[in-house]
Amino acid sequence: MKTWQVLIDYIREENPCAYTVLHVITYFNNQNIPFELIKATVRSKGRQEDNKDEQDDNVDAESNESEDDDDVVEAATRLNELSFLRLRNSKSGPRSYEMHKLVQEATRYALRKKDSERFSKSALEIMLGGIPTRFGAWQISRRRTTSKVNRLKPKNSSN
Repeated sequence: MKTWQVLIDYIREENPCAYTVLHVITYFNNQNIPFELIKATVRSKGRQEDNKDEQDDNVDAESNESEDDDDVVEAATRLNELSFLRLRNSKSGPRSYEMHKLVQEATRYALRKKDSERFSKSALEIMLGGIPTRFGAWQISRRRTTSKVNRLKPKNSSN
């Protein structure tokens, strides 16, 4: 666990966005993690920061979205380079990742209670925010929801 913690602390210092992504997605299924889920994690982080600092209301939304996309790619790339995530080989369909089960468990195990509550709350908000309001979005949402629901089931559940 000490080795994992050293690397996680390094990620926190080097790329706080990747640190947040890593911890939020540990509350989802570790297989077939859609890139859209990583995007939602970064955007959720941005909304939390906006709520803390409401003085900056003059920020251009288009600029923020472009910065978010850059942050998403950078975070996913860094986590892939450090072997926390692995890009899945997919000939068709959207880009997705997977996380080794031991990486997932070690990352969650190392969290303090306060941080665990914060990251699990973000995961739940992302899941609830992913419920589509139009019919065409159901295909993407179905994949995301399946990934989320599988991970959020209690461990002692037999279903």
